[in-house]
Amino acid sequence: MKRVFVFAAILLAASVPAAAQKGPAPTMSHLPADVLALACSPTTAYGAPDTPLRLTGGQDSVWRRNYAPGDLVTINAGIVSDVVRKVLPGSPKAILIVVSNPLDAMCEVARRVSGLPRERVFGMAGILDSARMRWFLAEALNVSVESTHAFVLGGHGDTMVPLPRYSTVGGVPVTELLPRDKLDAIVKRTRDGGAEIVNLLKTSAWYAPSAAVVEMVDSVLRDKKKILPCAAYLQGEYGMSDVYLGVPVKLGAKGVEQIVEIALTAEEKAALEKSAGAVRELFQILKV
Repeated sequence: MKRVFVFAAILLAASVPAAAQKGPAPTMSHLPADVLALACSPTTAYGAPDTPLRLTGGQDSVWRRNYAPGDLVTINAGIVSDVVRKVLPGSPKAILIVVSNPLDAMCEVARRVSGLPRERVFGMAGILDSARMRWFLAEALNVSVESTHAFVLGGHGDTMVPLPRYSTVGGVPVTELLPRDKLDAIVKRTRDGGAEIVNLLKTSAWYAPSAAVVEMVDSVLRDKKKILPCAAYLQGEYGMSDVYLGVPVKLGAKGVEQIVEIALTAEEKAALEKSAGAVRELFQILKV
């Protein structure tokens, strides 16, 4: 039986209604059946699971605007480390999907503590960031979001790299449909999407991230081999090594089965390298 552990973190806050304070795991299991029909069970019990998917997590710290970057890294690194150590004894062949923020740094924590190969430790970010960009494109063009496709690379933060050149509406590149100033505004809003939600809700997003991670879990459990943007550990891909970054990957029964490399312009590559630099700065704070 395939066991996938989703680390659902930073998605709790006192301002969220009591029922929602249990975190994203219940909202994932309540998604419509046409989105995903599989057995899942939220838990903070770390024994051997009796269902293929267990949604695990502790009382992780919600992101707040007055947090210094190091604060959230230190707090959530301790929580993720504790959960990983409790999960692995009962499920040594588990695949770990990290949702905790700062996402790329928490992926690294899970990888270091677990000692698992990079294929089995990855994170949810790009699907959420791309979904936000898709919505902004659909809004700007007054079309269905289902007709849009968006491409976002890099770390999950304000150095992410949205790529209008690879984003389309009905198969047509958005660079042919929108002027540069509007595209620049959409790129900025995509980067600031998480902060926009915090400003509106006074807490981090929780439903949209849960829907995004459901798509990842579905691709793993059903061995769909979908190409999805995920935080993956690079070892030479895109000319970078020893860093987690959002890149397109093939997700199947073995986890990350392939990292898909796309051609980048000099400007895009420089932006991706800058994003990697920001992720590495967070790595330096880690004490695991």
